[in-house]
Amino acid sequence: MNTKKDRLITRELLDCYRRDIYSSHPVFSDRAKQSLKECIERGGDFDCEATRINAINLYSTLAEQS
Repeated sequence: MNTKKDRLITRELLDCYRRDIYSSHPVFSDRAKQSLKECIERGGDFDCEATRINAINLYSTLAEQS
């Protein structure tokens, strides 16, 4: 069975996701979008409420652009 370990989503990790999402490299961008989507849908463990809100806002922005 293949399971993903949940990781603590910190402000720094969210910044990495944001950087990769808006990079010009499609592989990095797609992976970061998929990771962020999975974290949000699983109800990931965030280091603070502000990080959770920022992640949801980033995810919402991406959904609107699609």
